[in-house]
Amino acid sequence: MYADHHFQIFLHIVLFALWLGSSVTILVMVCWLHTRGDASGERKMALSSLSYLVRIPKTVFILMLPMGLQLASNLGLIELANESTIGIWIFAVIWLAIDWLGAPNRQTSTAQALRIVERVLQAAFVVVLGGAGVLSLLSSAPVEASWLATKMVIYAGILVVMVFFDFSLERAYPQVEGSREPVTGDKQLLSPVIIAAVLLIITIVLLLVAAWTGFNSWRV
Repeated sequence: MYADHHFQIFLHIVLFALWLGSSVTILVMVCWLHTRGDASGERKMALSSLSYLVRIPKTVFILMLPMGLQLASNLGLIELANESTIGIWIFAVIWLAIDWLGAPNRQTSTAQALRIVERVLQAAFVVVLGGAGVLSLLSSAPVEASWLATKMVIYAGILVVMVFFDFSLERAYPQVEGSREPVTGDKQLLSPVIIAAVLLIITIVLLLVAAWTGFNSWRV
């Protein structure tokens, strides 16, 4: 059990590194898109690559859910039965499939329907996790450890920012059903790119705050 816990910590750190690294990479690419006043062909290629790169932070975010709960259970901070663990992993895999099949660059009717389903999941997740975190900070229940409650609130906040990032990114693609070609015109692209850059900076800051909160908990 001791070895398994440390291996899970290692996986947690790897996921965080992928999350932070991919977010910084996306920020650099978004800033590059903003500075390219012409060369629409290069923009088109960059946007096509970006449509796949942005799936990495969301994928890591979803995988962090079961991994983080498992670590908290190992530390005795929450009670998590084996059946619950399996259920959480199944939920994460289903969410992951919905997220990938409903990616913002896909404009088919199925993808649009899946995005609506994911919005419902995201809203429920923010309410449940964020609400539990705030309640725990105020009353030490259902989670007694204040640092974990703080991370729960930050985690929910990051999802809110990522939702708005997805919305801004969708505006960089045409709203014609069945089309996956990115918009390259300055007027259509400029505003979404600036908004996306700001949201990415907020995400990176929240990630670092969450990491620092977790790090301080180990030092106490």
